[in-house]
Amino acid sequence: MPGTIQSDGRNESPFQRRLQAIRCIDGISVLPILNLFGSERQFGGKREIASEAIARNRIMVLIDGWACRYRLLPDGRRQIIMLLLPGDVCNPDVLACSNTSYTVMSLTPCTVIEADAAELRSLMLSSSKIAQAWMNLIFADTAMLAERNACLGRRSAREHLAHFLCELFIRLRRVGWANSDNFVMRATQEEIADTLGLTAVHVNRVLMVLRAEGLVSVHGHCVTILDWARLRVRAGFESRYLHIDGAGSAARDHANAFKAGEALLSHSQPCLN
Repeated sequence: MPGTIQSDGRNESPFQRRLQAIRCIDGISVLPILNLFGSERQFGGKREIASEAIARNRIMVLIDGWACRYRLLPDGRRQIIMLLLPGDVCNPDVLACSNTSYTVMSLTPCTVIEADAAELRSLMLSSSKIAQAWMNLIFADTAMLAERNACLGRRSAREHLAHFLCELFIRLRRVGWANSDNFVMRATQEEIADTLGLTAVHVNRVLMVLRAEGLVSVHGHCVTILDWARLRVRAGFESRYLHIDGAGSAARDHANAFKAGEALLSHSQPCLN
């Protein structure tokens, strides 16, 4: 296992930022969780990371790249349940049961860190703060799924795509993977379509509408938010369900940036690589 993670606020990993940004959790208290995740594994793009038959006793956290949880219907149609970004737990269900109803797949080349599920359970039983930190991650996942259900059931395609872009932007900024007004979209239009329950053609058409309305621009893989206030209104987006609060160091800085700057900075920065 590599050396333990320090709590001086420098070089925080996406997972550490994610833990600290969920709620007011003392950065010191999450170090035992972070230090459980020792071994790294690399996956190429479009590779199965976890399923009912793979990694049944290992908790995996994405630290680089994009991945997703998905379900396949009997006729081969796919529904992406959630896009996974750096700092996200790939297969949280494994902590409670060995059977998962979904598959985790890399969308880009990915790096994950792993921990033994039994060791994490023991750690949670030994500390209520650690149990709270981990459960906050699960609550945030549940809240995102609830919001996604509302999008699938009631929002129009235009509202849904706008909401999707707002959520991605906030989630990426939370872990330092977005600039003040732009981010790199690492999902294809087909993968976005499978997330939103639309066709790739429909996604392209709706994206053209958002661009025509002056809400976003797209150059290659770089998505720039041109008018955050109007995009939020179009989507009916409120970030409260993401449970971003923050405690200390970089996590607090990012959380404060969200609160102070949910109206975006007027000066654009180059899109991240």
